[in-house]
Formats: sequence, C-alpha cells, structure tokens
Amino acid sequence: MELESILRFIENKNILVTGATGFLAKSTIRFYLLSLSLFSLSLCLCLCFSYTHLICLNNVYAVFVEKILRVQPNVKKLYLLLRAPDTKSATQRLNNEIIGKDLFRVLKEKWEAGMNSIISEKLTVVPGDISREDLGLNDSSLREEMLSHIDVIVNLAATTNFDERYDIALALNTLGAMHVLNFAKQCIQLQVLVHVSTG
Repeated sequence: MELESILRFIENKNILVTGATGFLAKSTIRFYLLSLSLFSLSLCLCLCFSYTHLICLNNVYAVFVEKILRVQPNVKKLYLLLRAPDTKSATQRLNNEIIGKDLFRVLKEKWEAGMNSIISEKLTVVPGDISREDLGLNDSSLREEMLSHIDVIVNLAATTNFDERYDIALALNTLGAMHVLNFAKQCIQLQVLVHVSTG
C-alpha cells in the first residue's frame, strides 16, 4: 500500500493520540523521515484487514502531531490525551511541549495568520491519564464525543526510562496499554488501534 492511500485513509478521520508530548512522539529529527515510513507501514498493515487490529511497532521516533498536520491537513481532528488535571493545564502543555517547538515553524509559515484557527479546529486537548481507567477522563460530554467519533487511536504513551520504579512502569506501560485497549473497545467507529512501544 502506498503513502497516498494512507493519506487518503486518514483524511477526514478523528484520531486519538496518547503520549503526544512524550519521548516517542517528539524525539530526534534525524529519525523524522523514517517515522513516516514506519507509520505508513503500520497503517498499511492495519488496512489490509477488515477488522480493528492492534499493531505493535518498536522504536518509532516521531514528531507525530506535526507530521499528521503537515502531510494530511484534511485530517478531521486530533484528540490529544495529555496528562494534566484540567483543560487549562493540558492546553499549557500543548502550547509549551508541542506547538511551541521549532518544528512547527514549517506549519506556521505555511498557515501564517490562520495557524491559531486551524490548530483550534484540528486539535482537541483532552486532559487525562492512561494509568487510570477510562483514561482518567473527567469530562463526560467529551468522553461521549470521543467514543462516538474516534476512527483511529495511536497509543504513544509510555515511560522510556528503563530504570523506572516498578509501580510507575506497570501503571504506564502495562495497565496504560490495557486502559487504552478497553477504551478502544467502546469506540463505535474505531477502525484502527496502533500501539507504539520502545521494545
């Protein structure tokens, strides 16, 4: 399956991204082009089947949010689950750890004055925590919206500290993945669940 068909697939799709501010989502630029190939491969694998599948990829380094917005500006919406107690804190993390990065310079130049409008239209900040059941979502109306509209889930959330305390590693890397999977099972329109792991 070619890149064009992948881009067509994510066009007008609602995508939930967990771990958008973490290491796996915003790591080094030298792996940047490789990441699109791996993401394309993962979606190709998913699209080869008629049912929702869990695809595990190792060592994907991506600046994921920027990549999606740049290569497929017609994505309907990216729901970004950010570990935060409330929407204000999550929005601050979005601005400081994603949108404020130099990588977004290309999009800022491309969209110029319309950048803020496009960002507010395309990105929905979701305060939550994958280590908690139901992804720690407190806003019931946002939860229902997500369950009704999400087409794709990309789980990038994990600790990449290999010396992490056991309880933290278990909560994020094991129980977190289980919570994402349980949430995915409730999504009415879900077509693809991609789980990205360090190893």
